[in-house]
Amino acid sequence: MIAKTKQVLILTLCVLTLTLASHSAEHESTFIGVTEPNHVWYLGEKIRTPFLIRVAFKYKNGIWRAMPNKSENQAELAALVHDYPKEIDWNLSFDGKKIGGFRSYCPLKWTLYSEIGLEEPDIKAHIPAIKIGAKNFHYWGAWDLRTRPLVASSGHYLDDPDNWKSLVPPPNPSHALISAYRKATKSQADGDLNPHEFTDKQILVRQYYKSWHGDELISLAVPSFEVKGEYDYEQWFCVRGNKISFLGSSLELIDAGDYDHDGHSEIVFHKRGYNYDAYVLVYEDLRKQLEFGWSYH
Repeated sequence: MIAKTKQVLILTLCVLTLTLASHSAEHESTFIGVTEPNHVWYLGEKIRTPFLIRVAFKYKNGIWRAMPNKSENQAELAALVHDYPKEIDWNLSFDGKKIGGFRSYCPLKWTLYSEIGLEEPDIKAHIPAIKIGAKNFHYWGAWDLRTRPLVASSGHYLDDPDNWKSLVPPPNPSHALISAYRKATKSQADGDLNPHEFTDKQILVRQYYKSWHGDELISLAVPSFEVKGEYDYEQWFCVRGNKISFLGSSLELIDAGDYDHDGHSEIVFHKRGYNYDAYVLVYEDLRKQLEFGWSYH
């Protein structure tokens, strides 16, 4: 009888332990960040690490949110650090695979608007130098990126179940996609631009990604009128069969991964603008998106 009671108690404790562990895991936050080069901005400045990480998004209880990034004055800017973890252990990934890891630390305060979300890694941290596509990333601070930004997650899910792959050469754009491009360009253009001045042959597929089940991520643009080899008025679209969804303009795809473990890959983009940079998270099977941005003055 005593032995049986012990067995019941042990079984109850095991179930309770598993339940508490599951409950705890369910309420843990997963953070998504992007690595950036650490710059020397003025003469005599010294930096401790060659790169920083910007904490951009948080996933908790089934909900994605952009990290707090709004501040109207120095007091609000200084207070923002209290909304960020003091330290984070990161898993660094690229193309659905883990390629490294490190710990980062939140500063006591940020003094510049461009510093919002930036944390410094441990001085012994190492980041793999991946040069593929680095030249495509243009930040407003005119950074000369020799290696590409990388996505890091505080969670352990890094795989890309949708298996997004860049295809070269890309196919020619369909008539429906060209029409969607003209519509998107017109809605964002100033009075000096008439999208109908472009011929269909001038509208080119700049980048093309395809998932294993046939979905497509496509960017269209026209050759620059001012700089040879560059492109203007770039727009991104998601194509599923006959359905075309507009994703945004001035984007550059960083990576894809199932960071919330829902069976579908999330996509992280960099977005550029005047006095502005941002990271865009496209999630929930590419139906929703969030933006985390910062200015420079």
